[in-house]
Amino acid sequence: MSDLRGRIEEVLPLVSKPARYLGNELNVIRKNHSLMKTKLVLAFPDVYEIGQSYTGFHILYHVVNRRPDVVAERTFAPWPDMERLMRQKAIPLFSLESATPLRDFDALGFTLQHELNYTNVLNMLDMAGIPLWAKQRGEQDPLVLGGGPCAFNPEPLADFFDAFVIGDGEEVIGEIIDSLETTKGAGRPERLKQLAAIEGVYVPSLYRADYNNEGSFKGIFPIVPAAPEQISARVADLKSENYPSRPLVPLTQITHDRLSVEIMRGCTRGCRFCSAGMTYRPVRERPVADLVEQIRQGIDASGWEEVSLLSLSTSDYGGLEELLSQLSSLLVSRKLTLSLPSIRMDNFTLKLAQSIQGIRKAGLTFAPEAGTQRLREVINKNLDEKELLETIKTAYSAGWGAVKLYFMIGLPTETYEDLDGIVELVRKIVYIGRRHRGKGLHLSISPFSPKPHTPFQWDAQDNLEQLRKKSYYLRDRIRWKNVRLKWREPEVSFIEAVFARGGRRMSQVLWEAWKHGAKFDAWTDSFDFQRWMEAFQKAGIDPRREVEARPFDAPLPWDHISPGVTKEFLKKEREKASIPEQTPDCRTGCVGCGLPIQLREKQRLVSTSQGTTESPGTREQAKEAALFGRRRKRKTSFVQVAKTRVRLKYAKRQQLKFLGHLDLVEVFHRAVRMAQIPIDYSRGFHPRPKISFGPPLSLGITSSAEYVDLQFERPFLESVKDELSLILPTGLDILEERPIFGKAESLNKIIKLAEYTVKIGAEMDIEELKQAIKKFESAEILCFQRERRGTVKEVNIKAGTKGISLLFSPAGIPMLRMLLLTGSDNDVRPTEVLKSLLGWPWERVFSLDISRTALYANRNGELISPMEVI
Repeated sequence: MSDLRGRIEEVLPLVSKPARYLGNELNVIRKNHSLMKTKLVLAFPDVYEIGQSYTGFHILYHVVNRRPDVVAERTFAPWPDMERLMRQKAIPLFSLESATPLRDFDALGFTLQHELNYTNVLNMLDMAGIPLWAKQRGEQDPLVLGGGPCAFNPEPLADFFDAFVIGDGEEVIGEIIDSLETTKGAGRPERLKQLAAIEGVYVPSLYRADYNNEGSFKGIFPIVPAAPEQISARVADLKSENYPSRPLVPLTQITHDRLSVEIMRGCTRGCRFCSAGMTYRPVRERPVADLVEQIRQGIDASGWEEVSLLSLSTSDYGGLEELLSQLSSLLVSRKLTLSLPSIRMDNFTLKLAQSIQGIRKAGLTFAPEAGTQRLREVINKNLDEKELLETIKTAYSAGWGAVKLYFMIGLPTETYEDLDGIVELVRKIVYIGRRHRGKGLHLSISPFSPKPHTPFQWDAQDNLEQLRKKSYYLRDRIRWKNVRLKWREPEVSFIEAVFARGGRRMSQVLWEAWKHGAKFDAWTDSFDFQRWMEAFQKAGIDPRREVEARPFDAPLPWDHISPGVTKEFLKKEREKASIPEQTPDCRTGCVGCGLPIQLREKQRLVSTSQGTTESPGTREQAKEAALFGRRRKRKTSFVQVAKTRVRLKYAKRQQLKFLGHLDLVEVFHRAVRMAQIPIDYSRGFHPRPKISFGPPLSLGITSSAEYVDLQFERPFLESVKDELSLILPTGLDILEERPIFGKAESLNKIIKLAEYTVKIGAEMDIEELKQAIKKFESAEILCFQRERRGTVKEVNIKAGTKGISLLFSPAGIPMLRMLLLTGSDNDVRPTEVLKSLLGWPWERVFSLDISRTALYANRNGELISPMEVI
């Protein structure tokens, strides 16, 4: 263990969700740094659960680590409790895989998904000991690179970054690595010039941003011949080899805890508010065969129980019906859930819904965006109300329990009649839901933010007072049962819009806000609008000017960045919005967006196959899966299948002592799925594997005596111990396996006592320790204040302690043996007993090496192990 890794683990017992910082995911890649030519760290400026859910992160991690002489590791923004301890203990920000300080890498690559993550970028650089301002970095500092959607207007961050990747990253990253290797030893300015020579790479220090005396933006201009006047976005081919067959699988729960598979990139619809639809052209659809193979491999290598088909508009994918047909047998047989997170309401057909019949379904999400036909035509959302309502009927009748709808307020030309349209539309959907057993509706309402490279990039954002009034207007009128309404605060959207359309002067605002505590601004509890307004004032910038309407001929801070779509096309689209006049889907014919011929040639479309046949067994499996959540007809008798059960004893070692109990449960569930052990499932809408565990083990404690019971749907002859040992992560060891015959009580019912050993070492004088034990045992009552979720409960820990004794290891190290109640009202935690016994502060108690060495059942006063009960 490295010295830094040891220092990190010392603070993990004191933070929430310590598994965020371990880097022990399934399929993680570790390399010997001394053998690597180039070392990169991929950085996501948000908490682990958010960043690890991002599919682009997985693609880059896979692409870079495919090279034998290069290593890519990961880092995320530490949560405030971890940051506080890291700063107190002088622990620099580190990579997860090797606990290497970020400043020891050759380059950092930040994914820029959202403007409200910008302060986290500065915070992470500061925690890494890397100068925030690019001009202050020296030859020994790593290069700081950025990419992702926000890089299409990089100017607010330009003073902090050495270079940006514009567009897709999976191909250009190889060229960047080659440049880093060939320019090693050269000065920083020369290395940046070489990076600027790569298509799609923007180096801000080679350009100047000009403003007039009134603070109005005049333009971006190259200051060296090597800098191109315009940087064109990179457009990658979606090659199957760029997608990982063995995805990283976190051992702790993340936001999107599922196998996410990109089925296409780009969109042909041309919604006038949508940045991604304009900047990620042309559409590139992946072949059905490639997707089926990736999903099969991904399920086998991950054990996830949900598959998500990702794109800007999944139902537009030309091979969707064929893909679902080919996947049906696999998804049904393994009881997997299918998620379609982005569906167009005008092509979610009954045929499509029927093709998913029998597959477990996650929620459906649609985005009407506006409440009236007029406003939908303004934004080029080619959808009429009849189609919308028919889609909702189809979704509810096909078995979806909840539908989520996205709307925006403050769109260009919006009136209160358009808001009334939202209310009326919701009313009709609620009526449809009631006719389908009261199924639910989730509404999300967000203020419109004008984004670069869209037809609305010149439009103003409604002022805060207007947005508040509109928000309250809808809240007061949407009050139906079964409707859950979420809205985004106008102040948050205001800051987002300011930085989305801001220029290079925004860097000073960003620095001022960060300096005064701004971070995790995308999180409601952390966002402080007043702090931002003070930062604007200190920087001498009026943020309201950034969200005002701009004339067509005004220079824009992102004019030097070309996504492929021309400014002339965007102007025409804005003019058509004023009529309003719709622009057709460019799948039906070219709409003249100006995309260069070399990019248009990258378009890839998949045609739907005719007469696709079902895989053997699909129909019968679909019938069985369709029973989940439904009542069998009375004439159908339920035949009980003979079951076999097994009890396992396992150890939880040092590597996983910070993995919580619920996460541990999911690790076992995934391992069983990966091993394809025929586990039995509960009935109901969400069937769960019949796997039951003994008493939970507290965080930070190891164990050599944990137990779990598994119930199979049919007799299983192979060794469960052997099968799971091949799959479970390092730190989980199966020690023993015994079959359960006949009826046996559950583990939680029979286990009454837990034995712990605690290494004290030289932490305390032996005589002093003996006196502490004597005092503890002589007390009749020892009350302890247990705090949980803001409430305090008084616990008599003496009643839950059945014995404490002093013993010595073979090496002569003093240890405590504690026998504590578990699974009852009087159960106590070993750390509570130790704090009361030793009188130490929590930090010192948590630093002790505590291990659970046995769990006991009590049979007529005799303590026996759970293995002896069966």
